[in-house]
Amino acid sequence: PYLRQQAETMAWAQDVETGLAPDAGIVVQDISHLDYIKVRSVDLKRGAQSFEARLAVPAENTTLEIRADSLTGPLLGNCMLQANGGQWTIQSFALSGRLKGIHDIYFVCKGGPGELCRFDWW
Repeated sequence: PYLRQQAETMAWAQDVETGLAPDAGIVVQDISHLDYIKVRSVDLKRGAQSFEARLAVPAENTTLEIRADSLTGPLLGNCMLQANGGQWTIQSFALSGRLKGIHDIYFVCKGGPGELCRFDWW
């Protein structure tokens, strides 16, 4: 997780699409409430302390939960996304750092109706 990963290189996703964004290339889009991206076998080494992502967030009150091993697994971070009118910005968040080793990671989006965010990289 210490090198930039394109969000579209996910192992599994629910109810999201990949598409071409003119200003970002291929991205994960159409992310709505309770949609998620799963990334397999992420090596957290000695525990991740922070998370950085390039996101386009048109909706207020959108959160991105980062969970390990399942949709209800240990919560590594509860990231309140900064609404940016759908423009691409880099956002950074603190993580718990408690979990170490190799785990599947789930990025779970929560918020109101409609598209909540688009995800370029993490």
